Amino acid sequence: MKKNILFLALSISVLLSDNLTYERDNTNEIVFDYKNNIVWQDNLVEDKHFTFNEAQEYCNNLELNNYKDWRIPSIKELESIIDYNKNTPAIKGVFKNTLTYMKIVTNENSVNPFPFYWSSTYSHAIDYSTVERKKDYLYSTVSYLNGESGNSFHYEKNYIRCVSNLNISHEDKAKKLIWQDTYEVSEFNLDWKEANKYCNELNLNGYNNWRLPTIKELVNIFDRTKYNPAINNKFKFVNTHGYYWSSTSYVSSNDKVWTAHYLRGNTTERLKDSKKHNYVRCVRN
Repeated sequence: MKKNILFLALSISVLLSDNLTYERDNTNEIVFDYKNNIVWQDNLVEDKHFTFNEAQEYCNNLELNNYKDWRIPSIKELESIIDYNKNTPAIKGVFKNTLTYMKIVTNENSVNPFPFYWSSTYSHAIDYSTVERKKDYLYSTVSYLNGESGNSFHYEKNYIRCVSNLNISHEDKAKKLIWQDTYEVSEFNLDWKEANKYCNELNLNGYNNWRLPTIKELVNIFDRTKYNPAINNKFKFVNTHGYYWSSTSYVSSNDKVWTAHYLRGNTTERLKDSKKHNYVRCVRN
């Protein structure tokens, strides 16, 4: 008899090859994204830092190749063009103009020293009841230096890459993943090698073809409209005091891999031999 264990089936999109998904207009320096039905700005806004409100005004006033109605992209849109197999820049190869450094301006104390790009996604990364200034809103951000995600207060200064909607439809094939959602995902402290072994040997509800998820798969179940935990509400078990292992290597170091943190929905790299505060949630196709 099968054990009465909860597991989830979530539908996610399968990425088509980049040649089919993206197309760059080199003359006008824009990128057509047929997966997300948007067009990306891809001209270089050299060393220009924006607060969130300044970035919003910049996109609202942008006119590029007869496209108007530009806007700040969502965090999901920004993350969809990360290439975790690359570094400096960690972005799809079709994009030619990406800033991966940040000049520090001595008279601008609010300039973020890391090269993050604004998203329009409001972040619940802090408990606002403990913030003195209730208008210090946070927004999710992405760095294409290495693909890391983060958060910035609205008055901090970051880079911007605007998007505009395409009036076309594009249908992706769908693939279902089955996620482990048992108490073990919030209890086990494992290093990366142990996490791999655990998933490979897991026998759950009659299935034994489990594996470590990729960083893209872990990011796909973020819900940044929530805080502690910032995860799809279908999941019952999650530990928000540590990091979840992925199978995705960190390009600049063989000793590190990408991890996801579900307190606020962030990604970062971790040493493979780290054990404390590292957890695992297995997945299968």
